Amino acid sequence: MNHRFLLLSTLAMLLLSVSCTRSEYDSNGVNRELTLFGEEIFVPIGQVGPITVKDLLKGNASIASLVDQMLQEASDGTLCVNAEETFFSKNAYELSFQIPDRTQPYSWQLGTVSSSITSPAAILGFLGLKFPEQTLAISMQNPLLESFTLNTTVRVDAGNYTTDQKLEDYEFKPSYSPRALVAFTLPEDKIDMIDRVMLVDTVLDLPANFTDVARSGERASFTFAYSYAAKIAPGPLFAFSTELPLNNLNLKIGQYRLHGATLSFELENSLPFDITIDKILVRDEKGTTNPDVVFSSGIKIAGGTLAKPGVTPVTLSIEATEGTIPDIKSLSIQFSIKCAEGADGTPLSTRMGLSVKSASATLRGGITLFGHE
Repeated sequence: MNHRFLLLSTLAMLLLSVSCTRSEYDSNGVNRELTLFGEEIFVPIGQVGPITVKDLLKGNASIASLVDQMLQEASDGTLCVNAEETFFSKNAYELSFQIPDRTQPYSWQLGTVSSSITSPAAILGFLGLKFPEQTLAISMQNPLLESFTLNTTVRVDAGNYTTDQKLEDYEFKPSYSPRALVAFTLPEDKIDMIDRVMLVDTVLDLPANFTDVARSGERASFTFAYSYAAKIAPGPLFAFSTELPLNNLNLKIGQYRLHGATLSFELENSLPFDITIDKILVRDEKGTTNPDVVFSSGIKIAGGTLAKPGVTPVTLSIEATEGTIPDIKSLSIQFSIKCAEGADGTPLSTRMGLSVKSASATLRGGITLFGHE
Protein backbone atom coordinates (compact mmCIF):
# COMPACT_ATOMS: atom_id res chain seq x y z
CA MET A 1 0.00 0.00 0.00
CA ASN A 2 3.01 2.36 0.28
CA HIS A 3 2.64 3.40 -3.34
CA ARG A 4 -0.57 5.21 -2.50
CA PHE A 5 1.35 7.80 -0.53
CA LEU A 6 3.27 9.05 -3.57
CA LEU A 7 0.42 11.34 -4.49
CA LEU A 8 0.30 13.02 -1.11
CA SER A 9 4.00 13.63 -1.05
CA THR A 10 3.71 15.42 -4.37
CA LEU A 11 0.88 17.55 -3.00
CA ALA A 12 2.84 18.38 0.14
CA MET A 13 5.79 19.55 -1.89
CA LEU A 14 3.47 21.68 -4.00
CA LEU A 15 2.12 23.50 -0.97
CA LEU A 16 5.45 23.93 0.75
CA SER A 17 7.83 24.75 -2.08
CA VAL A 18 7.19 28.48 -2.14
CA SER A 19 10.19 30.46 -3.34
CA CYS A 20 9.36 34.12 -2.89
CA THR A 21 11.99 35.93 -4.86
CA ARG A 22 9.19 36.73 -7.33
CA SER A 23 5.48 37.44 -7.20
CA GLU A 24 4.80 34.07 -8.86
CA TYR A 25 6.03 30.77 -7.52
CA ASP A 26 6.61 27.34 -8.97
CA SER A 27 7.72 23.94 -7.74
CA ASN A 28 11.07 23.79 -9.53
CA GLY A 29 14.15 22.88 -7.54
CA VAL A 30 12.39 20.89 -4.79
CA ASN A 31 13.93 17.62 -3.63
CA ARG A 32 11.30 14.95 -4.28
CA GLU A 33 13.17 12.11 -2.61
CA LEU A 34 10.75 10.22 -0.29
CA THR A 35 11.17 7.94 2.73
CA LEU A 36 8.12 5.92 3.82
CA PHE A 37 7.37 4.88 7.41
CA GLY A 38 4.19 2.86 7.91
CA GLU A 39 1.16 5.09 7.68
CA GLU A 40 3.20 8.32 7.52
CA ILE A 41 5.23 9.78 4.71
CA PHE A 42 8.06 12.25 5.42
CA VAL A 43 9.00 14.75 2.71
CA PRO A 44 12.65 15.84 3.21
CA ILE A 45 12.39 19.16 1.40
CA GLY A 46 14.64 21.02 3.86
CA GLN A 47 14.32 24.79 4.21
CA VAL A 48 12.12 26.46 1.60
CA GLY A 49 11.56 30.20 1.25
CA PRO A 50 11.74 32.71 2.63
CA ILE A 51 8.70 34.79 1.83
CA THR A 52 10.07 38.30 2.37
CA VAL A 53 8.33 41.46 3.51
CA LYS A 54 8.49 42.79 -0.05
CA ASP A 55 6.69 39.68 -1.29
CA LEU A 56 3.95 40.16 1.29
CA LEU A 57 3.54 43.87 0.54
CA LYS A 58 3.50 43.27 -3.21
CA GLY A 59 0.72 40.74 -2.74
CA ASN A 60 -1.57 43.66 -1.89
CA ALA A 61 -2.70 44.86 -5.32
CA SER A 62 -3.38 48.42 -4.16
CA ILE A 63 0.29 49.06 -3.28
CA ALA A 64 2.20 46.49 -5.39
CA SER A 65 3.50 49.02 -7.93
CA LEU A 66 4.45 51.48 -5.16
CA VAL A 67 6.49 48.80 -3.39
CA ASP A 68 8.55 48.23 -6.55
CA GLN A 69 9.11 51.95 -7.00
CA MET A 70 9.87 52.91 -3.40
CA LEU A 71 11.48 50.10 -1.44
CA GLN A 72 15.23 49.79 -1.66
CA GLU A 73 17.76 47.59 0.11
CA ALA A 74 20.46 49.32 2.15
CA SER A 75 23.99 47.94 2.37
CA ASP A 76 23.17 46.26 5.69
CA GLY A 77 20.09 44.53 4.25
CA THR A 78 17.51 46.80 5.88
CA LEU A 79 14.60 48.02 3.80
CA CYS A 80 14.35 51.73 3.19
CA VAL A 81 12.46 54.26 1.10
CA ASN A 82 14.23 56.89 -0.96
CA ALA A 83 13.20 59.89 -3.02
CA GLU A 84 15.06 62.76 -4.63
CA GLU A 85 14.16 65.73 -6.79
CA THR A 86 15.81 68.83 -8.25
CA PHE A 87 13.47 71.70 -7.38
CA PHE A 88 15.40 74.67 -8.77
CA SER A 89 17.70 75.08 -11.76
CA LYS A 90 19.12 78.17 -13.48
CA ASN A 91 21.63 78.09 -16.31
CA ALA A 92 24.65 80.29 -15.60
CA TYR A 93 24.74 81.66 -19.16
CA GLU A 94 21.05 82.55 -19.10
CA LEU A 95 21.59 84.28 -15.75
CA SER A 96 24.41 86.39 -17.21
CA PHE A 97 22.01 87.98 -19.71
CA GLN A 98 20.10 89.54 -16.77
CA ILE A 99 23.21 91.32 -15.41
CA PRO A 100 23.77 94.94 -16.49
CA ASP A 101 27.55 94.81 -16.07
CA ARG A 102 29.09 91.35 -16.24
CA THR A 103 32.55 92.69 -15.48
CA GLN A 104 31.50 93.41 -11.88
CA PRO A 105 30.78 90.94 -9.06
CA TYR A 106 27.06 90.15 -8.95
CA SER A 107 24.87 89.72 -5.85
CA TRP A 108 22.08 87.41 -7.02
CA GLN A 109 19.01 88.10 -4.84
CA LEU A 110 17.27 84.78 -5.33
CA GLY A 111 14.82 85.29 -2.44
CA THR A 112 12.74 82.24 -1.48
CA VAL A 113 13.03 78.94 -3.36
CA SER A 114 10.66 76.19 -2.30
CA SER A 115 9.29 72.80 -3.25
CA SER A 116 6.38 70.68 -2.09
CA ILE A 117 7.44 67.24 -0.89
CA THR A 118 5.41 64.09 -1.28
CA SER A 119 7.19 61.71 1.05
CA PRO A 120 7.08 58.12 -0.24
CA ALA A 121 6.83 57.09 3.39
CA ALA A 122 3.50 58.89 3.69
CA ILE A 123 1.87 56.49 1.23
CA LEU A 124 3.10 53.34 2.96
CA GLY A 125 2.33 54.97 6.29
CA PHE A 126 -1.35 54.32 5.69
CA LEU A 127 -0.58 50.64 6.36
CA GLY A 128 0.65 51.52 9.84
CA LEU A 129 4.36 51.33 9.01
CA LYS A 130 6.83 53.57 10.86
CA PHE A 131 9.93 55.16 9.42
CA PRO A 132 12.79 55.51 11.89
CA GLU A 133 15.95 57.40 10.99
CA GLN A 134 14.27 59.72 8.51
CA THR A 135 16.70 62.14 6.87
CA LEU A 136 16.08 64.98 4.46
CA ALA A 137 19.17 66.46 2.81
CA ILE A 138 19.43 69.60 0.67
CA SER A 139 22.17 69.79 -1.95
CA MET A 140 23.41 72.35 -4.47
CA GLN A 141 25.44 72.21 -7.65
CA ASN A 142 28.06 74.88 -8.38
CA PRO A 143 28.50 75.27 -12.15
CA LEU A 144 31.53 77.51 -11.72
CA LEU A 145 35.19 76.64 -11.54
CA GLU A 146 35.53 79.26 -8.78
CA SER A 147 33.99 79.62 -5.33
CA PHE A 148 31.08 81.91 -4.50
CA THR A 149 29.40 82.90 -1.21
CA LEU A 150 25.93 81.65 -0.25
CA ASN A 151 23.61 83.11 2.39
CA THR A 152 20.27 81.39 3.06
CA THR A 153 18.06 79.73 5.66
CA VAL A 154 17.02 76.15 4.83
CA ARG A 155 13.66 75.28 6.34
CA VAL A 156 11.51 72.13 6.43
CA ASP A 157 7.79 72.32 7.25
CA ALA A 158 6.02 69.18 8.47
CA GLY A 159 2.61 70.07 9.82
CA ASN A 160 3.10 71.76 13.19
CA TYR A 161 6.79 70.79 13.13
CA THR A 162 9.30 73.20 11.57
CA THR A 163 13.07 72.99 11.58
CA ASP A 164 15.62 75.22 9.88
CA GLN A 165 19.33 75.89 9.57
CA LYS A 166 20.95 79.17 8.65
CA LEU A 167 23.97 79.39 6.34
CA GLU A 168 25.93 82.65 6.64
CA ASP A 169 28.73 83.55 4.24
CA TYR A 170 28.94 79.89 3.25
CA GLU A 171 31.82 79.40 0.83
CA PHE A 172 30.63 77.09 -1.91
CA LYS A 173 33.73 75.71 -3.53
CA PRO A 174 33.86 74.23 -7.05
CA SER A 175 32.55 70.69 -7.28
CA TYR A 176 31.95 68.44 -10.26
CA SER A 177 28.70 67.05 -8.77
CA PRO A 178 26.02 68.37 -6.37
CA ARG A 179 27.21 68.81 -2.78
CA ALA A 180 25.16 68.57 0.42
CA LEU A 181 24.38 71.85 2.16
CA VAL A 182 22.41 70.62 5.18
CA ALA A 183 20.75 67.41 6.40
CA PHE A 184 17.86 67.09 8.84
CA THR A 185 16.85 64.11 10.96
CA LEU A 186 13.05 64.08 11.15
CA PRO A 187 10.76 62.59 13.82
CA GLU A 188 9.27 59.29 12.70
CA ASP A 189 5.72 60.52 13.34
CA LYS A 190 6.02 63.24 10.66
CA ILE A 191 5.84 60.89 7.69
CA ASP A 192 2.43 62.00 6.47
CA MET A 193 2.88 65.71 7.17
CA ILE A 194 6.12 66.70 5.41
CA ASP A 195 4.86 69.62 3.38
CA ARG A 196 7.59 71.83 2.00
CA VAL A 197 11.31 72.53 1.88
CA MET A 198 12.35 76.17 1.48
CA LEU A 199 15.47 78.27 1.05
CA VAL A 200 14.56 81.67 2.50
CA ASP A 201 16.33 85.01 1.87
CA THR A 202 18.73 83.32 -0.51
CA VAL A 203 21.62 85.38 -1.89
CA LEU A 204 24.50 84.15 -4.07
CA ASP A 205 27.49 86.50 -4.37
CA LEU A 206 29.04 85.59 -7.72
CA PRO A 207 32.46 86.64 -9.09
CA ALA A 208 32.86 89.03 -11.99
CA ASN A 209 32.76 87.49 -15.45
CA PHE A 210 31.53 84.23 -13.90
CA THR A 211 30.54 82.84 -17.31
CA ASP A 212 34.26 82.72 -18.13
CA VAL A 213 34.61 80.03 -15.46
CA ALA A 214 31.27 78.28 -16.00
CA ARG A 215 31.04 74.67 -17.02
CA SER A 216 29.17 73.58 -20.12
CA GLY A 217 26.34 71.18 -20.81
CA GLU A 218 24.29 69.67 -18.01
CA ARG A 219 26.65 71.02 -15.33
CA ALA A 220 26.26 74.63 -16.43
CA SER A 221 23.36 75.29 -14.03
CA PHE A 222 22.95 76.35 -10.42
CA THR A 223 20.65 73.71 -8.92
CA PHE A 224 19.01 72.92 -5.59
CA ALA A 225 17.75 69.43 -4.84
CA TYR A 226 16.47 67.37 -1.92
CA SER A 227 16.93 63.69 -1.11
CA TYR A 228 14.84 61.75 1.39
CA ALA A 229 15.67 58.40 3.04
CA ALA A 230 14.17 56.37 5.89
CA LYS A 231 14.18 52.85 7.24
CA ILE A 232 10.93 50.88 7.53
CA ALA A 233 9.43 49.31 10.66
CA PRO A 234 5.97 48.09 11.70
CA GLY A 235 4.00 50.36 14.02
CA PRO A 236 1.45 49.21 16.60
CA LEU A 237 -1.38 49.71 14.08
CA PHE A 238 0.39 47.91 11.21
CA ALA A 239 -2.10 45.53 9.55
CA PHE A 240 -3.02 44.56 6.01
CA SER A 241 -4.17 41.66 3.85
CA THR A 242 -2.26 40.14 0.97
CA GLU A 243 -2.42 37.26 -1.47
CA LEU A 244 0.43 35.19 -2.94
CA PRO A 245 0.00 32.95 -6.00
CA LEU A 246 1.67 29.59 -6.65
CA ASN A 247 1.50 29.41 -10.42
CA ASN A 248 2.99 27.29 -13.20
CA LEU A 249 1.98 24.09 -11.42
CA ASN A 250 0.80 21.00 -13.23
CA LEU A 251 0.14 18.29 -10.65
CA LYS A 252 -1.93 15.63 -12.38
CA ILE A 253 -3.32 14.02 -9.26
CA GLY A 254 -6.90 13.47 -10.34
CA GLN A 255 -6.08 9.92 -11.39
CA TYR A 256 -5.43 8.96 -7.78
CA ARG A 257 -9.00 9.72 -6.67
CA LEU A 258 -7.93 11.32 -3.39
CA HIS A 259 -10.79 12.37 -1.07
CA GLY A 260 -8.87 13.96 1.80
CA ALA A 261 -5.47 14.36 3.44
CA THR A 262 -3.74 16.02 6.39
CA LEU A 263 -0.45 17.84 5.91
CA SER A 264 1.82 18.54 8.89
CA PHE A 265 4.89 20.81 8.82
CA GLU A 266 6.75 23.59 10.66
CA LEU A 267 6.93 27.22 9.62
CA GLU A 268 9.81 29.44 10.75
CA ASN A 269 9.05 33.16 10.84
CA SER A 270 11.76 35.80 11.38
CA LEU A 271 9.43 38.63 10.39
CA PRO A 272 8.10 40.77 13.28
CA PHE A 273 4.57 39.97 12.07
CA ASP A 274 1.82 37.71 13.37
CA ILE A 275 0.47 36.06 10.23
CA THR A 276 -2.84 34.29 9.64
CA ILE A 277 -3.47 32.05 6.62
CA ASP A 278 -7.07 33.04 5.86
CA LYS A 279 -7.70 30.92 2.82
CA ILE A 280 -6.01 28.64 0.28
CA LEU A 281 -7.70 28.49 -3.12
CA VAL A 282 -7.21 25.99 -5.94
CA ARG A 283 -7.25 27.59 -9.39
CA ASP A 284 -7.18 26.22 -12.93
CA GLU A 285 -5.05 27.45 -15.82
CA LYS A 286 -7.54 30.30 -16.43
CA GLY A 287 -7.39 31.42 -12.80
CA THR A 288 -10.88 30.15 -12.04
CA THR A 289 -11.37 28.97 -8.44
CA ASN A 290 -12.47 25.37 -7.86
CA PRO A 291 -15.08 25.54 -5.05
CA ASP A 292 -15.12 21.75 -4.60
CA VAL A 293 -11.59 21.62 -3.11
CA VAL A 294 -11.35 23.09 0.39
CA PHE A 295 -8.31 23.73 2.58
CA SER A 296 -8.43 24.44 6.30
CA SER A 297 -8.15 28.13 7.20
CA GLY A 298 -7.48 30.44 10.13
CA ILE A 299 -3.95 29.11 10.67
CA LYS A 300 -1.94 31.34 13.04
CA ILE A 301 1.81 31.88 12.55
CA ALA A 302 3.74 33.55 15.37
CA GLY A 303 6.16 36.40 14.64
CA GLY A 304 9.86 36.36 15.49
CA THR A 305 13.23 38.00 14.82
CA LEU A 306 16.39 37.16 12.90
CA ALA A 307 18.06 36.19 16.18
CA LYS A 308 15.07 34.19 17.44
CA PRO A 309 12.61 33.13 14.73
CA GLY A 310 9.15 32.02 15.73
CA VAL A 311 8.51 28.33 14.94
CA THR A 312 4.89 27.26 14.47
CA PRO A 313 3.72 23.64 13.96
CA VAL A 314 0.99 23.64 11.31
CA THR A 315 -1.58 20.99 10.42
CA LEU A 316 -3.34 21.65 7.15
CA SER A 317 -6.26 19.60 5.84
CA ILE A 318 -7.52 19.36 2.27
CA GLU A 319 -10.94 18.00 1.34
CA ALA A 320 -12.80 17.27 -1.87
CA THR A 321 -16.39 18.27 -1.08
CA GLU A 322 -17.59 16.85 -4.39
CA GLY A 323 -15.97 13.74 -5.88
CA THR A 324 -12.20 13.60 -5.54
CA ILE A 325 -9.38 16.14 -5.68
CA PRO A 326 -8.69 17.03 -9.33
CA ASP A 327 -5.45 18.03 -11.05
CA ILE A 328 -4.08 21.24 -9.52
CA LYS A 329 -2.76 23.94 -11.84
CA SER A 330 -2.16 26.68 -9.29
CA LEU A 331 -2.88 27.79 -5.73
CA SER A 332 -3.47 31.18 -4.16
CA ILE A 333 -2.82 31.83 -0.44
CA GLN A 334 -4.52 34.73 1.33
CA PHE A 335 -2.82 36.17 4.44
CA SER A 336 -3.75 38.65 7.17
CA ILE A 337 -0.73 40.33 8.77
CA LYS A 338 -0.26 42.51 11.85
CA CYS A 339 2.57 43.75 14.06
CA ALA A 340 3.71 41.11 16.54
CA GLU A 341 3.61 42.00 20.22
CA GLY A 342 6.74 43.90 21.25
CA ALA A 343 7.87 44.33 17.61
CA ASP A 344 6.78 47.97 17.27
CA GLY A 345 9.61 49.92 15.61
CA THR A 346 11.74 46.90 14.60
CA PRO A 347 13.53 47.82 11.31
CA LEU A 348 12.61 45.42 8.51
CA SER A 349 15.31 43.57 6.61
CA THR A 350 15.43 41.60 3.37
CA ARG A 351 17.02 38.81 5.44
CA MET A 352 13.78 38.30 7.36
CA GLY A 353 11.20 35.91 6.00
CA LEU A 354 8.72 33.07 6.36
CA SER A 355 10.17 29.62 5.59
CA VAL A 356 9.14 25.98 5.69
CA LYS A 357 11.56 24.07 7.93
CA SER A 358 10.21 20.51 7.80
CA ALA A 359 7.16 18.70 6.46
CA SER A 360 5.32 15.39 6.74
CA ALA A 361 2.00 14.32 5.31
CA THR A 362 -0.45 11.76 6.67
CA LEU A 363 -3.12 10.25 4.46
CA ARG A 364 -6.65 10.31 5.80
CA GLY A 365 -9.23 8.20 3.94
CA GLY A 366 -8.51 5.94 1.01
CA ILE A 367 -7.25 6.46 -2.50
CA THR A 368 -7.04 4.39 -5.62
CA LEU A 369 -3.74 4.23 -7.48
CA PHE A 370 -4.07 3.27 -11.13
CA GLY A 371 -7.31 1.47 -10.29
CA HIS A 372 -5.84 -0.59 -7.41
CA GLU A 373 -6.71 -0.25 -3.70
